[in-house]
Amino acid sequence: MISAKYWQTTIFAVLAATSSGACAHYPSYGTIPSNPTGSPGTPTPTPTGACQNQPTATRFVAISPSIQVTSDPTFGQLFGYGLVNPTTGAVPSQSSAVTLLPADTLQFVNVDPLGTYSAAGFGTPTFPPVPFTFPTAEQSPVGTTIGKLPWSTGPLAPSVDVGCYSQQFALPQVSGEQTQAILFGDLTHYNSFVESIRGVVVVSNSAPQSRRRHSMKPTASHDGKSRQ
Repeated sequence: MISAKYWQTTIFAVLAATSSGACAHYPSYGTIPSNPTGSPGTPTPTPTGACQNQPTATRFVAISPSIQVTSDPTFGQLFGYGLVNPTTGAVPSQSSAVTLLPADTLQFVNVDPLGTYSAAGFGTPTFPPVPFTFPTAEQSPVGTTIGKLPWSTGPLAPSVDVGCYSQQFALPQVSGEQTQAILFGDLTHYNSFVESIRGVVVVSNSAPQSRRRHSMKPTASHDGKSRQ
């Protein structure tokens, strides 16, 4: 297990590059319940964030508006979430569906230096219409397994010097060639952007199984501005 100090140091290097004027993409590591409790309606109020957790998972999904929007043929528009490549440490320039093994553990990490971001479950097979009101229980960190409602990171504060990590989540089990898709969005910015912050984790027994980790690789693409 890579130490918490290691991950804090590597994220700090990326954030330092951004604050000094360079641009960066941040790395990330990477069931649909039938009883969703949220509903279309008034947008969720803007929460405030806190950072209390250390990196402990096998996979990390970064949250940042620098991870650009993409159109997925299955899930539609995805934006703001990206899986850290566990082999190279590189971050994709565009969002995509994150495919993980049932045995993986997962943490979300806000790597944006200016904005508060989050991930909270919908419990629906498609993304709900905007505006959407998330369940009250999801306004704070809740849950231990993604896809089992309620689950949420709660608001994760701006990453001023190190990443702001969520609690660790387990993944649901799947059998054989079955898969489970878990849709989620940002508590505030799901409703705020034309390209609303939304993502999906697909749990599959055929997910990539590389486990070697490298330090995070900054690239010149982030403008250093939080999109409000």
